[in-house]
Amino acid sequence: LLVTADRMTPQHIALVPADPQAGAAPAPADAGGQAIATTRLWKVVLSREGGALLAAALLQVVVIAGQISLPLLVHSLVLSLECQEAAEEDVLVFPTIDPGCEWTNGTDGNASRELSDTVNPPYFYYALGVALATFSNAVFNQLQMHVSFNAGQRLRAWLISVVFTKALKCSSSQLDMGETLNLVSNDAQRFLEALPLAQQIWAAPTVIIVSSYFLWELAGVSSLIMIGFLAVLTPISAALSKFVVRFRAKRMALSDKRMGLCSEMLQGIRIVKYFAWERPYTDRILALRKEELRYARLESFAFVGTMIFTVFFPALSVGVSLLDYSNRHSKPLSPSTAFALASFVVILRFPMMQLGHIASTAVQCLVVLRRTEAFLLKGSGQQEPPPPVAAPSDSPGATQSQAPRTYIQFSGASVGWTGVQDGEAAKPGTPAPAASIVFSNITLDLQAGEVYQVFGRVASGKSTLLSSVLGEAQVLEGAIHIAPGLRTAFVSQTAWIRNCSLRDNVLFFRDFDAGKYERAIAASCLAPDIALLPYGDSTQIGERGVTLSGGQKMRVALARALYDMDRTDMLVLDDVFAALDVDTSRKVAAALFNIVQPHQLVLMATNKAVGRRREGSAPPAAAQERPPIVVKTLRIVPSEELDLTGEAQPAASLVVEDAVPLDEFEVLGWGEDGDDHPPSLEVDVPKPPGDEAPPKEGGDGGGNIMTTEERAVGTGFSKFAISSYVEGIGGWWPLPLLWILSVNTERAGILGLDIWISTWTKHNLDCCSAEGSPSVDDVEPPPSYWQTGYVLIIVGAFFALMCTRGLVPIMSIRAADSMFTAMLTSVVRAPVSWFDTTPMGRILNRFSFDTENLDVILIQKMFPALVSVSWTSASVVTLCVFLFPYFFAVFPLGVYAYIHLVQISRKCIREIQRLDNLSRSPIASLCVELGGEGLTLIRTYAKQNVYLTMMMSLIDRNQRAVYCFNSANRWLGSRLEILSAFNTTAAVALIGFMRLEPNWAGLVLLWSMNLTVSMNFTCMFFSQAEACFTSVERVATYGKCLEEEGVHEGFPQTGQAPLRAGSVAPAAVTTEPTVGDKPDFSDVAKALEEGPGVESGAGAGLVLRDLTLRYRKELPCALDFTKTPAAGAHTASVRIRSGERCAVVGRTGAGKSSLAVAIFRLAEEVGGAVVLNGVSLLDLPVDAARRRCGIITQDPVVFGATIRYNLDPFEEFPDDACREALKLAQLWTPPAADDAATAREGPPGLDLDTPVELNGANLSVGERQLLCLARVLLRRPELLVCDEATASCDLDTDRQVQSAIRRWLREVNPGCCVLTIAHRLETIVDYDSVLVLDAGGVAQYGPVAAVAAQEGGIFRGMLQAAGEDVLRVALGTPPAA
Repeated sequence: LLVTADRMTPQHIALVPADPQAGAAPAPADAGGQAIATTRLWKVVLSREGGALLAAALLQVVVIAGQISLPLLVHSLVLSLECQEAAEEDVLVFPTIDPGCEWTNGTDGNASRELSDTVNPPYFYYALGVALATFSNAVFNQLQMHVSFNAGQRLRAWLISVVFTKALKCSSSQLDMGETLNLVSNDAQRFLEALPLAQQIWAAPTVIIVSSYFLWELAGVSSLIMIGFLAVLTPISAALSKFVVRFRAKRMALSDKRMGLCSEMLQGIRIVKYFAWERPYTDRILALRKEELRYARLESFAFVGTMIFTVFFPALSVGVSLLDYSNRHSKPLSPSTAFALASFVVILRFPMMQLGHIASTAVQCLVVLRRTEAFLLKGSGQQEPPPPVAAPSDSPGATQSQAPRTYIQFSGASVGWTGVQDGEAAKPGTPAPAASIVFSNITLDLQAGEVYQVFGRVASGKSTLLSSVLGEAQVLEGAIHIAPGLRTAFVSQTAWIRNCSLRDNVLFFRDFDAGKYERAIAASCLAPDIALLPYGDSTQIGERGVTLSGGQKMRVALARALYDMDRTDMLVLDDVFAALDVDTSRKVAAALFNIVQPHQLVLMATNKAVGRRREGSAPPAAAQERPPIVVKTLRIVPSEELDLTGEAQPAASLVVEDAVPLDEFEVLGWGEDGDDHPPSLEVDVPKPPGDEAPPKEGGDGGGNIMTTEERAVGTGFSKFAISSYVEGIGGWWPLPLLWILSVNTERAGILGLDIWISTWTKHNLDCCSAEGSPSVDDVEPPPSYWQTGYVLIIVGAFFALMCTRGLVPIMSIRAADSMFTAMLTSVVRAPVSWFDTTPMGRILNRFSFDTENLDVILIQKMFPALVSVSWTSASVVTLCVFLFPYFFAVFPLGVYAYIHLVQISRKCIREIQRLDNLSRSPIASLCVELGGEGLTLIRTYAKQNVYLTMMMSLIDRNQRAVYCFNSANRWLGSRLEILSAFNTTAAVALIGFMRLEPNWAGLVLLWSMNLTVSMNFTCMFFSQAEACFTSVERVATYGKCLEEEGVHEGFPQTGQAPLRAGSVAPAAVTTEPTVGDKPDFSDVAKALEEGPGVESGAGAGLVLRDLTLRYRKELPCALDFTKTPAAGAHTASVRIRSGERCAVVGRTGAGKSSLAVAIFRLAEEVGGAVVLNGVSLLDLPVDAARRRCGIITQDPVVFGATIRYNLDPFEEFPDDACREALKLAQLWTPPAADDAATAREGPPGLDLDTPVELNGANLSVGERQLLCLARVLLRRPELLVCDEATASCDLDTDRQVQSAIRRWLREVNPGCCVLTIAHRLETIVDYDSVLVLDAGGVAQYGPVAAVAAQEGGIFRGMLQAAGEDVLRVALGTPPAA
């Protein structure tokens, strides 16, 4: 499905189903449902906004007429003031008017015509004509920009919607989050910036052509020089534009890579901090950033080169034309001719100045269209679109009395993943590559009323099988038929959690039903966990569920799937029990089997049998009344076990084993502790507290933990932003002050040229006004004097111009480089709690949109704004000097009106721009939700339209700010232009009133026109520059104002507070174990003293003493070793010898993962002591402490690159060491020479060059966990923390991994302590000691056998739930016969 939104309102969204037979991606469709050829996306743009562009073109015609009229009026007015008999060929369009001239007799007796003291009333017709031209220009220009800006706004929104909709269609492996964010944040913005300048594409050449005609009329052959210069300028601008295209394309490719790397780092920030990779990641990003800025610098220089040519060539052309005119004609150069030529240059200067910016912007839009087309042509994540959600009456299970029907039918299907780009389907009749096939030639019917336990080793294809029934995996051969209208619920192997409340995560955009909700909560065993949340199920659980444990996140995802169980036809569970402890797992499984209905199909991928056939006992009464439901085992058989024909099979196959009626099926461990019935599904969900609950920091008092994005107030050019930018440049000296000196010199040179021309023409007029005057060759000083002076001034102005333009890219790129580096460094050093409470989209917006503004956009906005300000200032000074003192009768009124208007509007514009920036972050955040398993779940639950509507709503919210920003700018611009038009009209009137000589009158008219034009551009660019400068403020805030997590060896210290309050010096830490006085501990006191608590060497091992942990200051302790759940305060220490293995167990939410957080100091408040081999980790720099430890997290994090990159991203270890780590993790076996008996038994081998797709999409979760294990083993840490490291592995692989770890401890890293957090008790029963946590406190600790022997203890109860054999192994007794 691809969507286009008309005028960006949700009701115009049109969903167009793709052709099921087509393998390629469907084309977009317009609101009418007609397909759009993506290779001609620019035609779509024209078709959507052609009417608006035509209306803007008609308005631009009026603007052009007003612009051309001004120099014509100047020529006629100055010609009239010369009091000469104008020849017919001297008059261009407007006739001359006698301003009030009279004949006088000179001292030589010759009569001459001069201005009289009385003004002729018709002279003021000129003032009227100037007023009409300038006022119409002001009004219609702003109206044209308003129409064009709104068109660009709509196109930006349309492009975001198209990109987002295509993202909903991409597969997880194809969706590049960096590219998507760049398209949404940066590329779509180009339309908003380009459309206001779109009319200049034809208006600027039109002005140039019409002006060239009148220049020919004025100067004849001499004007050809000017026209020739302008003609040469065109290919130069075209060549520079090609450079801009080339540099921008390369820069955007590097920007996509940088954004991908930034997104990878930020999404996996916990792994980055666990492994102390902040500095290496920063270096890698900055290396990409250096290349990106190199092309940004080249792009900026190309842009500046265009500006230099477009500004200097017109001035040079006028100068050369005047010089040629004075040499070619015997008639001296007159003020009317000179200033008419200069006036045409005034109206040409800014269009010519914009040509570079227009060309650059047009090129950027073309690049955007190409990038968007390439993105839209990517393949779909599904070969067939998901079936529409049927009405309840149309459900396959609507009538339970009907015979079971087939929901999924495999017909000779071969399923896997191919390397075909863009998701194109394999050609019919062409076999797919064998290496890409996971399952071969499957023929299987999956029917209603069946529950399948899907077994298989790690990487055997369990998740691929489930993906195939969801339509995500590719069918390479054969076919998979899915019943139409099949309603599916899905729980991924890695729990996918939205950034909202727990209740909203369960509902997932469905209507709330109290009965359904309570049953889902009860079946997921979430009621006790909700009771512990500060606001109950209304508590916001953060991005990716950062406030929940791994088991809690999985049960929230399970509750989402079970919420609408009555209307669900197929339930797909991908190893959901791996993240749960034994007791919770069996309760959830029992509840699940209790609510399965005959019309439903259930697929459960798992590494361990959930249940078995009941032996001899009668089924529960509740089950006797149920229609027959069959529980089957679907085993994935590897190809080496299929060797039926003597030849290796290309892929695994499926074998159906056992068919147990649900009435005879029991959950493993159920009833062994006296509980013979499934848990009740009727529970009271704990309600959130009332008004007495304390509000959380940054929240809204309703459980919202996410901070509200800051919105600065005051001017965009705040002192903080300016000082930060200047500091990024390197200080005021030398570059900024040198630039200020250069721009003033340039402006003085331009003004000096006009004054020189005025003096020159005055001299010529004085010499030639009397009858019988000498020829021009006899005039003193001669023309060569004036020509030489003119050339010297223009050369000096050129060097000042070069310096002014050349310094801008140097300063801006230097500032962008230093500010980005400071922001990146500050962000990676921020505490994890900041990432937990800050939406990822908000952070990524700083690294995408704001960084783009710093790199390029600020140059294109701020530079013209500063130049326009200098032109405006020079115009005001000129008018004040030459119209003194009368201009001061008008000027103060204009100054007051200008200041008043700016003060009113700038506050509004500035705050609206900040609202625009704030409303962009949620758009990026919603795009980030598509990462990981988000796309699969959204499609499975058929929530594409919901997400599209959410995106439309967010776009509309942002569009309101953008529309107000445009309207406010147009409001200010129209009034400022009217004000400048009033000043120009007043100047014309004062010329007649003051009886200025024609040369000075021409100068005043010329600079009054400069004031009008420069005021327009000052208004347009200055507000945009100020709005763009807010990005400087936002980047500087992240670069300077974020809290740091502590001293870091990899980064310079920035005056941060001491590492932690109450830190314990190493000398003060004792390694002696202490035992609490809890009665339950009395039985194992001797074991604590003689077992693992006894020192084997001075300071060797790990000591945890009085350990406390708070995730934030205002939250209660998540970990507190000074208290136990059942007793008062006491002192507790845990000591693990060097080389020993300690298991950490406890129910879900007991604080097991928090223990790892405390050891690695990821939280703000860690108290007590953590001593590793005699060194206090809490008193070391954070990166030094973390490098001593290693961890395999509960949620495996892998990167889209290669196996080698995932093991060693920064190439610190040789290949042999990496392969040895893979071997220890059971992921690689060295090839055997001529020995078939040594073929490996396990998952397919992964070599270092094996590619890994984004988010590890081509690896199973079990493989990802093993890969993370290999990553840690490679580094040989002093402490190894395994947080459910093998939860997603089968038992055989788990045993092999545990054996490999034992061998690694003996042979490779004998002094390492191992701390294993596990739910699978079979994994840890042979460990040296066990630490039992409950509610964040120490419940039990000691040798495994001693703790297991405690009757009524938590650990013994968990062992009993796991099975009698597991309990016997833990107690050290032989298993039953």
